[in-house]
Amino acid sequence: MCLWFGVRQFAEGILCEKVCKCMRNWLFEGSWSGMPVVFITLILGLVLFTGSFVVSSRIDRKFTPHYIIGITVGVLLAIISMNLKTTSIVLNGHSFPLVLSSLFFPVLVFSTDVLNEFYGVKHAKALLYCSLITQLMMFILMFWFVEIPAVTYENHSDFIDVFALASRGFIASFVAMYVCHMVNIYGFHYLRKLTKGKMLWSRVAGTTSVSLFLDILIYTFILFVGTVDFLEMSHMMLISALVRLTFSFVKVPFMYFLSWLKKKNIFLVDEDAIEDSIKALQSNGG
Repeated sequence: MCLWFGVRQFAEGILCEKVCKCMRNWLFEGSWSGMPVVFITLILGLVLFTGSFVVSSRIDRKFTPHYIIGITVGVLLAIISMNLKTTSIVLNGHSFPLVLSSLFFPVLVFSTDVLNEFYGVKHAKALLYCSLITQLMMFILMFWFVEIPAVTYENHSDFIDVFALASRGFIASFVAMYVCHMVNIYGFHYLRKLTKGKMLWSRVAGTTSVSLFLDILIYTFILFVGTVDFLEMSHMMLISALVRLTFSFVKVPFMYFLSWLKKKNIFLVDEDAIEDSIKALQSNGG
């Protein structure tokens, strides 16, 4: 009996190892490994954000917009740290370089759309301003940390070089985020008024596609102009644009899912936190 148990455990271990190896090859080493990575990253982010928003509303519906802003800004800090790492996405055997943060940054727009859809423009703009202030504070703190004397100066020059790259990334992210989110916020609100609160898919996919395309143009240009050749920079823009276009349509069912959860009183929205313009559209059947 013990022998059979040992053989079975050994076989399961080998099978598990082979499955894990096949999965890793499919995800990271195949000729089309880019697509699974993009989809898994975006869907993982949307699932985590959707779940956290629902849980926040169950904790205290009155402060749900504040929870959403806090959660998003916290994730933003993690994304900023990924500006220093470059990865590659493989499509049909061709490798395209990509800043790692570009894979997850589009998910932040989901928070803006949730606030805009369920609470109004003011809450969406509050998220943008909190994000910009957070980035500015990080930049100032990092600038000061560079000036603080180190115990040893052996790697101090390397740290300064890394900070120089990070500084450019912060500036690029700051400018791109402001333009991207402003276009998304007001474009989303305009389409909502135009459709009288209906056709949710149009404002979710439409404004995201335009705003995130502007974001990648601004971000990539500021970050890499003068440091890489135009062809490589255009490849980065191309793959980043593909990620953002994919996200524009992937997030549509998640917005409809949140709307359904709201109707079922699972995602709780405090009426006092909703702007009057949104209430008017909702009362007209939006």
